[in-house]
Amino acid sequence: WELFNELHRPVLNQLMRPMAMLTRELDPSRLILDESGGWAFGANMYLPNEKEPTKFNDIHNYAGAYINEKIYNSYVSMAMTEEEKKAIGLGKFKREGKSKVVPGMMSFLSELGYGSLAELVSVNKKFEAEGNPLTPAYRYHKRLHEEQQQMLIETGLKSLYPDMSQFYLEQQHVHGAANKRMIEAIRSNPHMDGYCVHALTGGDWILGAGLIDSWLEPKEAYHSIKAVNSAQPPLENKSRLFKDGINFSHQRKLFVYDPSKKLINYLSSNNVDFELLETYKKDDNGQKHIFISTEEDIGEENEIDQFKSLFQSVEEDGSVAIFLEPPAKRESASMLKEYDAASARSTSSNSLLIHKVFPFEITCRASFGFWEPSMHIALDHPIFKGMPTNCMMDEPYQEVAPMETFYQLDADDYAAKTITWFRPEDDQKGEKRTYLGGEDVWHGSDLAIKNFGKGKIILSSLILKNKIGKYPIANAILKNMINYADTL
Repeated sequence: WELFNELHRPVLNQLMRPMAMLTRELDPSRLILDESGGWAFGANMYLPNEKEPTKFNDIHNYAGAYINEKIYNSYVSMAMTEEEKKAIGLGKFKREGKSKVVPGMMSFLSELGYGSLAELVSVNKKFEAEGNPLTPAYRYHKRLHEEQQQMLIETGLKSLYPDMSQFYLEQQHVHGAANKRMIEAIRSNPHMDGYCVHALTGGDWILGAGLIDSWLEPKEAYHSIKAVNSAQPPLENKSRLFKDGINFSHQRKLFVYDPSKKLINYLSSNNVDFELLETYKKDDNGQKHIFISTEEDIGEENEIDQFKSLFQSVEEDGSVAIFLEPPAKRESASMLKEYDAASARSTSSNSLLIHKVFPFEITCRASFGFWEPSMHIALDHPIFKGMPTNCMMDEPYQEVAPMETFYQLDADDYAAKTITWFRPEDDQKGEKRTYLGGEDVWHGSDLAIKNFGKGKIILSSLILKNKIGKYPIANAILKNMINYADTL
């Protein structure tokens, strides 16, 4: 018997022991788990005929689709002591989330996984032929298909996916690859005693999680899990094997704002000529330049004039500015930290926004997905030269794939777009997560180019700042960005 799941309300925490005793009185023979996930006090298992619990680590974790090196190593080192982690060079990795984990105890990862939609074209035909139109499953499958079609039209991606079956099967491929990488890592960890994929079947508001659809047809994730369970881990992280064949080819002068010095160090190590933004003085002869900022805000108030000059050059001279982490309202700031995403300063304390120096109002929504798939689609664009395009991001994008998306940003050009119904910060999610289905489907962009006066501003939500100089895929995208800016 499982009594509770992921407790966070004190009144329910107090009921755990009394409920366990009542359950034992009613049924002496079965195992009793007091709380799956171990959020309250850590999980307890009552063995048959026992009234005193045996403690163990019951862990829940959803990492999204992109199992990058940090996430992979966190799974490999889960439930280890700090000394054990350091001994294998993984001392900085931690991914137990809200689950209370004690090294040395039996450890069971009872929820992990990602999600994808069923192949709704054939599924809905079966519902029409054999299903009951009064049932919720019939209705929300039909609604989801209609919403996905509408999103493709609104985003202009219908020409890329004229066949909706292809759109759904590509989602399933990303789902299968993600689950496979998670399990590879868990099976490589000698401290993990087992795992449970969430979930064999999916319905209601966790529809995407299912490994099989409502008519028991397997998705690709079903077959990928079968394959990884018979393989010998670990397998290679292909994002690290990406060959960066891109070279810097820009001619314009490059000005950089990078207090972290991560970009500066990379440019210097590659003998790229650049100047710090603080040295820029607006030219009277109207020369075009390339500006690049790694931060969403300034570090010191006296730097505000530097950005005023930057935007003046873009607007009046036709320069191009690249923002790797644009100033924006971020709806899930606290959820982004573990993914190396933006630091997410509040809009009320962001100087570039307070002083109205940054010319656009942008809202970012978390889009990494749990059981709700987020389709991040890389388009055929110069910024992705030498990489897979006109497809959903998978290998080799794991290290840089976005964890947040510009919500319905009106731009003049796009290099990457997103469709999802993932929105953990929705105030009404409790009302929407019912037997009638999940949250609302929405769309946005991950790489956008906006006109500003005579020039342009490139806005990115890809995770680049912390990956440049470490991963070839990040280096290649940066070089493509700068080279592309030189042509505008």
